[in-house]
Amino acid sequence: MKFVVFSSIAFCSFVSCRFEKLKKGARKVKRLAGIACHIAKLVHAIPAVSTKLNSIGRPLEDTTWVYLLLFFSSCSVLLPGTGPKPIAIPSVVTIQPIQAPYQAYRTIAVGLDISGSYPRFVFEQAKRAVADSIDRLVQPNEDGATVYTSWITDNSWSPNSTAIPPIVIPALPADPAMPVLKPVPTPTGDPYQDAQAAKRVKAENARTMANYYALLKQNHAQLALVRSLVKRQTDTLARLEPPVDTISTDIYGFVERASQRLQGTQGTAFLVLASDLDNNNLSQQIQGGIHLKNVRVRIIFHYCQNAPVCESNDAKWQQVFQQAGVHDIRFLDPGQSLAVPSLFS
Repeated sequence: MKFVVFSSIAFCSFVSCRFEKLKKGARKVKRLAGIACHIAKLVHAIPAVSTKLNSIGRPLEDTTWVYLLLFFSSCSVLLPGTGPKPIAIPSVVTIQPIQAPYQAYRTIAVGLDISGSYPRFVFEQAKRAVADSIDRLVQPNEDGATVYTSWITDNSWSPNSTAIPPIVIPALPADPAMPVLKPVPTPTGDPYQDAQAAKRVKAENARTMANYYALLKQNHAQLALVRSLVKRQTDTLARLEPPVDTISTDIYGFVERASQRLQGTQGTAFLVLASDLDNNNLSQQIQGGIHLKNVRVRIIFHYCQNAPVCESNDAKWQQVFQQAGVHDIRFLDPGQSLAVPSLFS
C-alpha cells in the first residue's frame, strides 16, 4: 500500500512539474494547489478505507483496484478542468472584397435639353441614363465627385435652369488586400508542444482574418449608405418632368455657366450635353467667356435628322470648344449613348 501511495505522490509531482513548464501564472498555481489538497485528503482516507475493508473480511490484497482508483484520482486523471486551457479560436464570417480601379475626383456639369427642338422621348432616355451614370460613380477606391445638373432652356444661364441641387459624393476607401497569414510552425518532435503551437498560430490567423473582415464590413456599410443617399437624389432627377420650353434654345448660357463651375476644380472635369445643339438664342453669348481648359466634353444622345445640317452644326461647336481649350470631345448619338458603360468616361 505504501508503494502505491508513494508512487501516486511521485507521479503527481511529475505531472505538476510538467504543468509548470507548460502553463505559467496564477491560474496554474491555484489549480496545482487544489490538486495537492486533493492528494492529502486521499492519503488520509486510505488507512480508514483499509481498516473498513478488513473489518468486513476483505483482505487488503483483494482491494488493489481501490488504490489504483485512488492513484488515478489523486493525479486528477479523472478530474475535469485540470488540463491546459484550450486556445480560443474566434469564429470568422467571410466577406468578399470589392475590386475597383482608382478614380480621381470628378466634377461634372450636365445639361439636359428641354427645348421644343429636342424630341421629348430622347430627353427622357437621356435623363434616365444620366441618373444611372451618377449612381455608378459611387464605388470603392475613389476620391469623390460633384455633379451639377441643369436644364437647357431659353435662358440656360439663369439659376432657374437648375434641375436639382448638386450631388456630392464623398471619398470612399479601397478594400484592403487579403492579409498574409502565418504558416504552421515546423514540428519539433514533441507532439504536445507541436499541437499547442499549431493551435496558437491558427487562433492568431483567425483573429487576423476576423479583423480583416470587420474592416471590409465597415467599408461596405459606408458604401451602401452613400449609394442609398445618391440614389435618392438621382431618383428625384428621374421623376422630374419639366415643361417643354417652346421659346428658344440657349446652349451658350449653359456652357458659360458650366465653364465657371469647372474652372480650377481638382481631378477630372466633364461637360456633358444632351442636346441637338440647335442653338437659336445668342442673348447669353459672351465673346471669350468660355474657358474649358483640360475639360472633357461629351455630347450625349445627340439627336439629328438632317446629316448635312448636323455635320455643319457639330463642326461649329467643335471649334467653339477647341477655342475654349478643350482637347477631348466626343459626339454620341442615342444608340451609342445607351451602349457605353458610363457617360462620364
